[in-house]
Amino acid sequence: MKPEQKEGSPADCVNEMWRETFTRRFCFAYPLLHLQDIPAKLTVSALRPDILNREEPEAITLDPVQPSAQWDTEEIPVPAFLDGTREDSAAQAGIATHLYMQFCDFERLWKTGAQAELDCLLQAAFLTKEQAALVRLEEIEAFVQSAVFGRMVRAREMYREFRFNAVLPAARFTTDSALQEKLTETKTDITVQGVVDCMFVDQEGRAVLLDYKTDRLTGAEHRELCQNMLGRPFDEVYLYSLALGDCIPVPQGILEESGIT
Repeated sequence: MKPEQKEGSPADCVNEMWRETFTRRFCFAYPLLHLQDIPAKLTVSALRPDILNREEPEAITLDPVQPSAQWDTEEIPVPAFLDGTREDSAAQAGIATHLYMQFCDFERLWKTGAQAELDCLLQAAFLTKEQAALVRLEEIEAFVQSAVFGRMVRAREMYREFRFNAVLPAARFTTDSALQEKLTETKTDITVQGVVDCMFVDQEGRAVLLDYKTDRLTGAEHRELCQNMLGRPFDEVYLYSLALGDCIPVPQGILEESGIT
């Protein structure tokens, strides 16, 4: 048997030293624990003021699953509006119309009309026959007759479907005051990626943003992106509703206080 150790003996000192070491290591609290659920990148479509709130972690996608990983076979399913198994829906027609807007030639559309441009897009394989049949030409014609379209075809500079990456403060995307404070203190940023539908500088030199999608992008972010791409803030921001055939101006006050949805 080992002799009894007395308090204060070298063995006690060693035991205490190890006790303190283990306590320090196993009770360590990572000072940046609040960053464990903060993604490095978000898409514009996911943005909203509370996207980083902890009570909704499922709303954040860090590493989207690749399409091929979602299926047991290597065969990729045919889109519903192409396989003929379901009736054409309003949503599918909207997608086809948006594809038309994405690839059409504005100058040619202005001169020859919506149907002639649709024929060109079909011949150039920008649209399939099934997609072309769903395009709402009446909505395109109404857009061509709008005042904003006239400004677009005469623009000094034009940017369409402009893909971007912007680094923005993460604190903007949470309404949790405690988390917001921590993100601000640690100067945490998030890379935001997305696509600007259309932005242009008109003949008078005014920078205009036209959005005909439902991506969520706040006024502050719109201005930052334009500052990077055009070197100046936007003078005008509009939402164009193809369904309504109406161009809706977004007041500066709304840009500063809320998001565009």
